Amino acid sequence: MNPSVELGISFHSSGQEIEMLKVTPIDDQRYRIEENPLFTEMVSFGDIIKLEQQGNIYFYKETVRKSRLRRYSWLLSQDVASSEELAAFKNRVADSGGNWETIFGGMLIINVPSHIDFDPDVEINNITVSKDR
Repeated sequence: MNPSVELGISFHSSGQEIEMLKVTPIDDQRYRIEENPLFTEMVSFGDIIKLEQQGNIYFYKETVRKSRLRRYSWLLSQDVASSEELAAFKNRVADSGGNWETIFGGMLIINVPSHIDFDPDVEINNITVSKDR
């Protein structure tokens, strides 16, 4: 498998918003997304997308194949973001075959298989309620 690289990707034809994203090249135009974009929910971790290079910018053209993972995201308080309960939750996500990312210290994005035996929204709500009392 090819090593991952960071590319400046625009999901808008104007190229005004460019996001640096880690991707794994599959061929000249297809890439596997290795992290979740912040500026769009059209694609997420694990998707195979087609890009067109124009100078130093790669423009999103289409999603070739969607990942089988479902995406969830939450904005968490610092107490919740640094809690042992959240660390255990992230371990559970990884153990289920999923992926998690924390962005800016408090935005948690997870991608999990649809067959998991827990509800991420309920789990995060329980952690938030217990920590934000």
